Amino acid sequence: MSFLNRAVSPAIVLSVLAVALTGGCAYKSADNVTIENGQTLDAGVLAVDVENVRGSVEVWAQPALKAPTVEAIRLDGAPGDKPYTFVASQLVGSEHGAILRVVSADRADAAAPPMLLRVRVPACDGLRIRTNGGTVLASNVGGAITIDTSGKDVTTTGVRVTANRPIAEPVRIHCASGDVHVTIPTLSEVAVNLDASGNSKLMTSSTRVKVTKVTMKRIEASVGSGTAPMEIRAERGNVRVLVED
Repeated sequence: MSFLNRAVSPAIVLSVLAVALTGGCAYKSADNVTIENGQTLDAGVLAVDVENVRGSVEVWAQPALKAPTVEAIRLDGAPGDKPYTFVASQLVGSEHGAILRVVSADRADAAAPPMLLRVRVPACDGLRIRTNGGTVLASNVGGAITIDTSGKDVTTTGVRVTANRPIAEPVRIHCASGDVHVTIPTLSEVAVNLDASGNSKLMTSSTRVKVTKVTMKRIEASVGSGTAPMEIRAERGNVRVLVED
């Protein structure tokens, strides 16, 4: 897994956005998920890989943290097994650093409830998220970014990503239903390709951004050298990309 960039925005603003993206639900208390090797493996450079069989994902990079944490929060409010019993998490080494893997799955005796998987890490230098019928919020993430949401029956989902350092590796975001909002620094080096069923917008005042194609639904542009692909698609929604200092 290659490593990508970082997302940042004031904590209060992102907390409000998190509520908005997940429909304003009043969650039950979060259950901590044990991270295998979490206390024994020196994370160093850390990438995050999350797959949620049913629900939403938040990834927060917070430099003040000493170690990663994972929480599972049931979204349906129904009685039943604790959500953490459907989740496995492991910190594994790789040639580039460490990868925090978090996976939710149905058990043989029960289907996993819809849940929010909330991951907090000291830093995120690579991100892959796959969800089924949920939203994605990523703050202070970096490195190569791949996000894929599915679940055709869900009408209110969405993806929001912010980056606090230049992006120079591939970014691929696919949102089955809902809007996509991405913020990247002006010193990024990406070839932007936006595609939405609603409309696409690229917002910037930087002269490093060169737009080559614009329609209501599609935008093609380069930021800087445009060396890394940045492909964002919203099947049923809008796409907004902000390029700013």
